[in-house]
Amino acid sequence: MKHALALVAYIALAVIFTWPVASQIETTVADEGDPLHLSWILDWDIHALTHAPLQIFSPPVFHPSKYPLAYSENLIGVAALAMPFRLLGLGPIAIYNVALLLGLSLSAFAGYFLGWTLTRKFVPSLVAGLLYGFVPYQFGHVQHLQIIWAPCLALLLAALIIYRRTPRVLTAAFVAAMFAANVLLNLYYFLFGAVVLVLSLAFIALAERRDARFWLRLLAALSIAGMAIIPILRPYWIVSKEYAMERNAGETLNGSATPYDWLIAGGRSLLYGPIVDPSLRHAERELFPGMLLIALPLLVLFMWDGFSTRPRPQSGRPSGGGRVENPSHIVRILDIEIVLLAIGTYFAFLAERVKFSWHGRILLAYRGTTTVSLLLVLCIVARLAIRGTLRRAQNLELWIPALWIAVGFIGSLGLHTPFHTFLFDTIPGFRATRVPARWAVVSYAGLAAWAAYGMTIVAAKRWRAVLFCVLALVDVWPRIRWMHIVVEPAEVDQWIARERAGPVYLLPFTGSDQSYATMLRATVHHQPMFNGLSSFEPPLHMELSKHPYDGRTLDLLETNGGRFVIVRPEWCGWEAAPILVWLQDNIARGRLAFVRRFDYNAGGDWIFAVTRNEPGWRRLRVPEGSNQELARFLSGQTTYSGVTFGRMSAPAGYAEINGALEITGLAMSPYGIRSVTALIDNGRHRYPLPLFERSDFTQRFPWYPRTPRPAFSSRIEQRPKDVWKLTDVQVEIVDGRGHVTRLPDAPITWN
Repeated sequence: MKHALALVAYIALAVIFTWPVASQIETTVADEGDPLHLSWILDWDIHALTHAPLQIFSPPVFHPSKYPLAYSENLIGVAALAMPFRLLGLGPIAIYNVALLLGLSLSAFAGYFLGWTLTRKFVPSLVAGLLYGFVPYQFGHVQHLQIIWAPCLALLLAALIIYRRTPRVLTAAFVAAMFAANVLLNLYYFLFGAVVLVLSLAFIALAERRDARFWLRLLAALSIAGMAIIPILRPYWIVSKEYAMERNAGETLNGSATPYDWLIAGGRSLLYGPIVDPSLRHAERELFPGMLLIALPLLVLFMWDGFSTRPRPQSGRPSGGGRVENPSHIVRILDIEIVLLAIGTYFAFLAERVKFSWHGRILLAYRGTTTVSLLLVLCIVARLAIRGTLRRAQNLELWIPALWIAVGFIGSLGLHTPFHTFLFDTIPGFRATRVPARWAVVSYAGLAAWAAYGMTIVAAKRWRAVLFCVLALVDVWPRIRWMHIVVEPAEVDQWIARERAGPVYLLPFTGSDQSYATMLRATVHHQPMFNGLSSFEPPLHMELSKHPYDGRTLDLLETNGGRFVIVRPEWCGWEAAPILVWLQDNIARGRLAFVRRFDYNAGGDWIFAVTRNEPGWRRLRVPEGSNQELARFLSGQTTYSGVTFGRMSAPAGYAEINGALEITGLAMSPYGIRSVTALIDNGRHRYPLPLFERSDFTQRFPWYPRTPRPAFSSRIEQRPKDVWKLTDVQVEIVDGRGHVTRLPDAPITWN
């Protein structure tokens, strides 16, 4: 019952911490990048698992390259857990958000299970899970689903401790299962987990004597698990060798943390984010775990006698458990000094870069970072020496998590240390690691184990247990700016699915911010396409990137079976002009043929057949009347659209607004416009946008007599008091039919 209660509590906290994700689950994302790509991965995994499981590593992107799923995380395990929600009808973005909530809550529950394994106490385990699953680093990566899914690292540590206590076949299988599971969740965690598992077993072998059965049983379980994951690892091995998909040292060095990065909290931390100057932050290297995940383990060092979990005897001197009685006044003074100096060390590092405010004056006293840090170390050593803690520390169940803390910290430094450098140079798989800083999650698992022990000391009195539970919530509480994606499928993508039109070549091909949106579009049709998205590229994709629309392009498309070229001019930006020239040239030469146009916003979606590979293109062609529209399109003019559309001119995405917020743009429809509304802060605030005439808009789009006033504009003088400065603006258009159209969201900073 307690365990179920803990899981329910973590699910509730995941919903609260990420609100309004649960209430607007179909459209909410942290940004327009990785969540869309990862939504495609989950969608493809589910599609493959329900249609062709053996083809799961051959999704229809990067046509015709080998095993495109192996160019990034596979997320097969996440998709399997989220599959029931997809079968119930949720869309790709909703599935991503379900997986996000599951990843946060299950990671927290894994931390809880680790704490319970060590302490058998509910409140300490609950706090350990909270600090592990909702560590600020996690919320810094809500756009990186694979990082959120960290339950198996904590469970691997718990399984190792359980096996050490009761070396049986079942517990050995538990260790092996947790070792292997990360292959389906996060390959970084699989590699890191494998290394720390080997080091932990070596540590056990050195620290205590075990019979051969202990090792053979575990070796057999790990061998079986290793064979089971070969089908998952094999595609990665093949593409790595065939396409030379490895990181260079410079790229990995950039993802290697420094010790200072462990003092930097992400901007999404409600407590710590505002006090860190943004110039100190480096992407994916904001590793500060929060005060409690440091303070509680330190409490174990200072207050735990012998690091033993054995029950305290009823009388006489403690035999290895509990607190020592009546610590001296010197010890109490050192405890206070250590707490103050630890806080001072953290703030001293930030002092010169924190804006002068009420806390700025306090920070000025701690500018001597080196001096404060040295005093802190001396006080800790003195404290441990007086208590004799180091001399009595004999419990492997705390030394093993301590090893994880150390390995995770050293590993996060990446190529700055020989440790990860050795792995990068010699161990297969590590050449693909771009961000060694992710080793930090290994440290968080070890710190969570120690935090559980620290809470057993704190929770001796109920009021302290309640206080620290509240402090833990404050410590991890996030504040995240969310935005909303337009998820309605386009007619052209439904046509691709209906006609099984692949392989298709979608323009713009590269160099566009819409590459992520292109991947989301692919969830509609699941047809082969030359487009794809990954930090790795196969040779043909690299060649097309060099020649996206020149004389070499059609040669490559014809040779590799390309059937249709589809152009969305609205996304082309500055590339529109060379794309139109390329289309005109190849239509004149007969290598491309116009098939049809679909309405999409103002520009539409235009389909052209590669005549060599699609000889029956004429059966798909629309009536000849569309030739006039084609001529306008190829000359760069606007064309008629039969749907409601609009554009928000201001504010621009990620703009910084000082003072009043001006919202301007265009709204048109063949059915007329009934209303236009600005949605601020996930739609919590709604502001009507007045419509007025604009002759330039009317002349450019002369086909909409029912929209005599196409422009909207409004000025909001100041930000509402309940709106955080990092917010969003979205425009909602209601046409004459009552149909609602929402324009792309614009995240802004509103000071």
